Amino acid sequence: MLLSSKEFVNDVELQGNPALKRTLITNYDLRWEWFLNPGEILAVSGFYKEMENPIELAFAEGSVRSNPIVNYVNVPKATLLGAEFEARLGLRYISDFLSNFFFNGNLSLINSTVDIAGAELEQRINIDSTASNVRQLQGQSPFIINLGLNYINQSSGTTASLDYNLFGERLSKVSANITPDVFEQPAPRLNFNVSQRLFEYFTMRFSVKNILNTSHFESYKYNGKEYTYREYTNGISYSVGFSYEL
Repeated sequence: MLLSSKEFVNDVELQGNPALKRTLITNYDLRWEWFLNPGEILAVSGFYKEMENPIELAFAEGSVRSNPIVNYVNVPKATLLGAEFEARLGLRYISDFLSNFFFNGNLSLINSTVDIAGAELEQRINIDSTASNVRQLQGQSPFIINLGLNYINQSSGTTASLDYNLFGERLSKVSANITPDVFEQPAPRLNFNVSQRLFEYFTMRFSVKNILNTSHFESYKYNGKEYTYREYTNGISYSVGFSYEL
């Protein structure tokens, strides 16, 4: 008997899988780093990963659009080939006025490949006769961008950060039967955080999450047309906090 739970927010039934195997990863990395000053770095890295029995979120057998059922399953093998570019730099090089400002950013480029097994490939051909025998790894974006602008003033006890994140289209749920692959679409996010030391032991913190108020949007394609699978907006959130340290 398989246990399952209902995700009321997503209207999806998550089914258990007692036969799930752990993933084994063989990893190769090469990295070059240049430390310009304390806390500053320029770096370039490359990596290659071979994954045995990677775990993916997929539609379960018998799942239909009106009653979506998902579970975690193993696929035989996946490979990832990628590169990452990273920078953390102070902005005092531009002007002394910016001596308390720091920039950080990284760009990741990843190519993931999964060889589709016979049963899954047959299902895909039933949906699309031109379907390929390879696909990307579920949950893996082809690119990820993170950018940040930070302000640090030790004398006044003030810190602030503005952070931006963007990911490329990624496979959200793997196809099964007549249900096509579902892809999560890029959703840029912008967050702001600031903290201020008050007196000697108190600190006040304020943050704003999802300033751009971007939507979570998932879609699938059928017969050359794109359809909405799920879309919702989390809204903008604000928080204020105080802490006391001895």
